[in-house]
Amino acid sequence: MDKKLKVISKVSVALALLCVAVPAEAANSTVFAANKTAKKTTSKKSAAKNRKKISGTLTVVSKNGKQVRLYDDKGNATKTYKKNGSKSTVYEQATINGQLMYRIGSSKQWIPAKYSKVTLKKTTTAKKTTANVTVYNSKGKTINCYTRNSKRQIVKTYIKKGSKVDVWGQGPINGRLMYNISRLNEHGEYARDAWVPAKDVQVDYFKGVQFIDYCGSGTPAQTKAKYDANLAEIENNDSSSGEATCEWFEAHPLENLRVWSQDFEVSKSTYEKHNQTYAQRAAEFGRTGVLFTKESYTAYIKGKTSYRQYEAKWAAKYPKITRNVTKSFATDSKLKKYNLNTFEWHFDDKFYIHYEK
Repeated sequence: MDKKLKVISKVSVALALLCVAVPAEAANSTVFAANKTAKKTTSKKSAAKNRKKISGTLTVVSKNGKQVRLYDDKGNATKTYKKNGSKSTVYEQATINGQLMYRIGSSKQWIPAKYSKVTLKKTTTAKKTTANVTVYNSKGKTINCYTRNSKRQIVKTYIKKGSKVDVWGQGPINGRLMYNISRLNEHGEYARDAWVPAKDVQVDYFKGVQFIDYCGSGTPAQTKAKYDANLAEIENNDSSSGEATCEWFEAHPLENLRVWSQDFEVSKSTYEKHNQTYAQRAAEFGRTGVLFTKESYTAYIKGKTSYRQYEAKWAAKYPKITRNVTKSFATDSKLKKYNLNTFEWHFDDKFYIHYEK
């Protein structure tokens, strides 16, 4: 036999005997060490995906009550365990090797979600600062608004977006629908030449409005009771009188405004071409005087359906007054002259008033 072959043969036999002589535990340790070394060289990057920072408390919940092993961010099991029922602060969540896990410490302290119960902290959302409304004059140029402070000094003020405002009129400025409001100028005088974009504010139809059935001496309940008693007396004994007609108009703002509008130019154009709606005019009437009942005005502002329901209810309660007033509408020469259906719902056909152009 060749000398080289003899040497190789002896070495092979020696290696074989060595493997047999090595204990199983040592062999496993050797293999584990080899694998561990291999992992270090091949899995340097974190396996965590879809990472998201969270804040709260995590409670360990194992099905069998045993402690739960932790993992590193590569998905390798560590020698660290957490007892069942123990609590930890949770900092992050991520998907590691296809499994949702929570980080409760360093990058080597991840616990599977299936063994976790997480209670997140309630986050307080910072209050958003409300933007201010830009105020314009009738020529479309920006202007300032003022108010008086506690010392009666005139200081600049702002209108917040979404605020409710009293509206005197409306119209288009630079192609946008604007509401005409009153403002205090730098001289401490109230001026009407102030306009705000309709989309930035709400019309306040109730602020400062007075109601005829709640006006007078006594408590609101007492004045309301007096008004209702007087109306019932007219219904039973004087339903065809001029007073009955006045009472009917006080309880019917739609018809009241339609009759009143005959003294102004009325057209079927769109509201952008006009200065004031009937609803705005009704609110102005209520602020400068006492004209409508509260129930009728409220139903009217809500819209057609609400108002028609209210009218039917009122007619059923006061049928004699209703019948006599309706008859007068059919025979009134002034209404025939204007050829205007007083009972028509103006919000549907875009009837609006030319007022203070």
